[in-house]
Amino acid sequence: MPRYWILRVDHREAKDFLWSELKAGRLRQGWGYREDQNLETIAARRKKKSATITDEQQDAWRGNRRMLGSEPDSIQEGDVILVPHLPEDRHWSIARVLGPYRFEIPNKPKDYGHILPVELLSGDRPVGFQARGVAAGLRQTMRHLSRLWNVDHLGAQIDQIVGNLGRSEDAVDVEEDPLEALLREIEVAGWERLKFHFQGAEFEEPCVPLLKTLYGDAT
Repeated sequence: MPRYWILRVDHREAKDFLWSELKAGRLRQGWGYREDQNLETIAARRKKKSATITDEQQDAWRGNRRMLGSEPDSIQEGDVILVPHLPEDRHWSIARVLGPYRFEIPNKPKDYGHILPVELLSGDRPVGFQARGVAAGLRQTMRHLSRLWNVDHLGAQIDQIVGNLGRSEDAVDVEEDPLEALLREIEVAGWERLKFHFQGAEFEEPCVPLLKTLYGDAT
């Protein structure tokens, strides 16, 4: 079963670069501007009790560790990642992981060397935080301050959003008042349950209390 993650990237200083890389299938993360910040290098050094870890390596390891598939509780092939504020503020791009972590510092800018190969599921149309069908719990988790965190408990909601991708523009970017959406869903659900419990002349039974409520008399 896939797992679900949210990965914050540097959407303010390097938005254009990171977006072009994401479209090319490379989800990049910062704190990777020196060759010795390769997470595989750091993991190997951590296994040696005599090896020292530099401050720069600690910065890279802290928050990025779970990009390395050999680490416990880490991102694996097939997992789904939401990337907030890329390419637009208050939107998520959604990607599926295609392979293992690798490290490659670009020529310009000289950072963002941590890479996960991905398929960009949302294409050029990121999903708005207030889009139709986005649950409150998914917006609420954005209060998290980490670079990377797990949202497996929101997996069903994310699967529903992914399933709606490509169906219509409304599914990803049309904002909707949550209360209006709730009332509409209650109306639809109520009607469906009425049809489930009553058929034909049986509808007289629920109509009697309704008419009494409206007119004081059901005659």
